[in-house]
Amino acid sequence: MTKVIKKDSGRKALGPSDTAVEIFVEEAKNLSIGKITFRPGQKTANHVREVDETLFILKGKTTVVVEDSQRHDLEEGDCIYLPAGTLHRHENNSPEEFSQLWVFAPAGPEKTFKPT
Repeated sequence: MTKVIKKDSGRKALGPSDTAVEIFVEEAKNLSIGKITFRPGQKTANHVREVDETLFILKGKTTVVVEDSQRHDLEEGDCIYLPAGTLHRHENNSPEEFSQLWVFAPAGPEKTFKPT
């Protein structure tokens, strides 16, 4: 079934470190798509997903730290692909909010986000 998601109409939830999450597609078995927003100074703990994760920076700047040693500074329009099993964390070290679109393939990790 086709699904249209209008601006600000995704399912609201809380992600890692109480980040604001909006889930757009969770019905598909092969992927899920959503948006996560980090406040200034907000970070996640190191974590590993058992699925592939692709992140596209929509607004602001962020740092994604991979395997505790590779620091990737990203800004609006940048994208990063994290294969399943990759240890990583997200850091917003800027004075502004940043938002990113995430795609999990296959779907699944979004089910761990707490409803708001």
